[in-house]
Amino acid sequence: MLTMTHLFEYQKQLHTAVSLYEKRIDWLATGSRRIFGAITEKNVVFLIDLSVSNVNYLVHIQHSMRLLMEQQLSNKEYFNIIVFGSKAVSWKPTMVKPTKEHLQEAWKWILDLQTGGSRNFLSAFRMAVENEEELKHKITPEGIYLFTSGVPDQPQDICCSYIEQASSGRGIKLHSILFNVDDYDANGAIPGRYANITRTSECLRNMAHCSSGRFHWFRETGIIESDDIQHVTTEIDKAMNFSRKVQLLIDTVKKKFQHRYRNFEALPPPEYADIKTRALLPPKPSPSYRAPVRKTVVTEETTQSLSFRRPASASGQRDTARSQITSRVRPSSAKDPMRSVNKKIITSSFFLDDKHTTGDGTGTVYKKYTSQKSVRKGIAHPVLPDSEDPVTSKEWLRLYSLSKLKLDLNKLVSGPDCKHKEDSVKSLHKHVSAKYCDIFPSVNIKGTIKHLQLLPHELKDYEEQAEKVLKRYLKRLQWLLSGSRRVFGTVVHKKCAILVDTSGSMVPYMPELKQELAALIWDQLYRLGARFNIIRFSGHCEKWKDNIQYPTQENCHEAVSWTSKFTAAGNTCTLEALKLAFEDPEIDSVYMLTDGKPDTSTSLVLRKVGEMNSDRYIPVNTISFNCSDSTANNFLRLLATETGGRYHHCHSDFDAQMFAHKLLTEGFQDTEYPHLPNFEGDDLRKLGAEISLARKFLSQSRQYRSLYQNKISQSEKPASNKSNAPPFVVGKPRTMAT
Repeated sequence: MLTMTHLFEYQKQLHTAVSLYEKRIDWLATGSRRIFGAITEKNVVFLIDLSVSNVNYLVHIQHSMRLLMEQQLSNKEYFNIIVFGSKAVSWKPTMVKPTKEHLQEAWKWILDLQTGGSRNFLSAFRMAVENEEELKHKITPEGIYLFTSGVPDQPQDICCSYIEQASSGRGIKLHSILFNVDDYDANGAIPGRYANITRTSECLRNMAHCSSGRFHWFRETGIIESDDIQHVTTEIDKAMNFSRKVQLLIDTVKKKFQHRYRNFEALPPPEYADIKTRALLPPKPSPSYRAPVRKTVVTEETTQSLSFRRPASASGQRDTARSQITSRVRPSSAKDPMRSVNKKIITSSFFLDDKHTTGDGTGTVYKKYTSQKSVRKGIAHPVLPDSEDPVTSKEWLRLYSLSKLKLDLNKLVSGPDCKHKEDSVKSLHKHVSAKYCDIFPSVNIKGTIKHLQLLPHELKDYEEQAEKVLKRYLKRLQWLLSGSRRVFGTVVHKKCAILVDTSGSMVPYMPELKQELAALIWDQLYRLGARFNIIRFSGHCEKWKDNIQYPTQENCHEAVSWTSKFTAAGNTCTLEALKLAFEDPEIDSVYMLTDGKPDTSTSLVLRKVGEMNSDRYIPVNTISFNCSDSTANNFLRLLATETGGRYHHCHSDFDAQMFAHKLLTEGFQDTEYPHLPNFEGDDLRKLGAEISLARKFLSQSRQYRSLYQNKISQSEKPASNKSNAPPFVVGKPRTMAT
């Protein structure tokens, strides 16, 4: 029986455990562990990204490796270092012991390294796991640590499949360390496969977790995400939960015996803000090593880095109340810490009548066993909002793309356990398929033959969910091509300058342009509550107001009246209009509509805008209005790209309502008809690509279901009709017998 003394003692033990956990977090956030995490294996290989995009961070990488070798490699059995750009280069042919001479030699080798090329991750990983010399001596790497700042050259599913195959049965774990550098500028080197920081972190997290490895994400100011620290904070959450439950018991007893016990409060939440990390500053040379010397500073951003909230670019759902620890958002790929607790065995006990029974004279019947972990990936049932948000397609698809909704058919059927296996049989002198190859249908996924393990009812469920999502995509497409969004695109900023081309080439389009401007003012600016100003430009420029105005009804009426008096004449002084817009210090965006190239040099316009925008980072969103000149459209697209804006092309010959009506009435049976045009604008192009991908997945799913019917019909044929022909593979033609 529990007494108050036991409960008080339990509370003290919980407090001691939480203090120990906090010390553990502080330890994990110092030294080289803040950069690489804890190196736990005895045989380790480090894959260092030296692509050309890291040219400005080479000194930081060298300094990080020095800290690692000084603090965490002395107690290891074997280690090796592999650097990779377009090609992978190994420090030693095989892993060596971390003696003083080897560590000094490795440090000198690191100092001579240079950056170059892209990120050929698979070549470096293959060099680490397929070392024939190490296999001969039965020395295999236990942990491989990938230190990189971006996504690999190869697609994520190919990397994950190879990592799972290479680590299966060998106990090799890949740990990903993401060094969060600043975004690439226009003058920097952009790698072959560029992804924003959200996609980058998601890709590296999945690569680590597919081999039961750990993901570590940090930047110069501190740690952003760490699986090691995440597990410790989970234990702190459990301790807090237990403390609250004990407090409830104590409060219940205190109500009955208030005069016996003094007040006893539950454990307070841990002060995460007091946990401090050290910032990685540019190193200074040391006379002994000729290497960077580390200084330690503590900044306000540093103290907030271990509040363990994902940054704004990493997730759409963020933990805004750190005091409520139990509501912290976990990564989608993280393991459930209570999964092992929830697995229970249900038994039923009974008495034995036998006189010769031993023990306590009872027996037990097991009624329910622990459920085994399922390797099958279930079909998600997403819920999409019906209302339309005035955001870019990039932001919208970040939340509702097929990949984010877990409806990517290639990922559902591309696991390593589904791979088609053939091996050479020496006695038969030929390659023979595995026994289970005749059980499951085979499909071709991006050049790799996989066994289809999704059952027909699961494929049917997938088709229903994909059709629901596709209908929502069509609704979004109709919205993007309706009203003023058809011409101007979606206005997403709250302080914008509208630049309108009224040169002589706009004469045939002025009536339409005036109507669209009126629609823009009322349909988007007024509803969004965006402060705005309008500047028209031809041979000269003219402002509606000196600065941006609030979208009141009076101002909107005045703006419509002012635009209705536009007349087309003169040249196209694009650069002067942009200079006039940048004079307003309050604007946060520019929307420029034009039908052609500027009168001045396009390179001059790009250079001058870059100079004016060097400190303000104002996106210039360009709109191509009835322009068929590819050179002019390329200039507008480049101007938007270099300033972080969006390019929009007005599609007057495409009826979105008719396209959606045909698809909804005729169904989604045909992936080619009705044909979706190749949109040039950024928002429409991204959404159109997602629609095409959804139609493709629907067609593939129906094709996969038909394979089961073929399997059933083949199994019902007499045995005499069966042959040794290879299985039919979707996406791969059947070879004809000769």
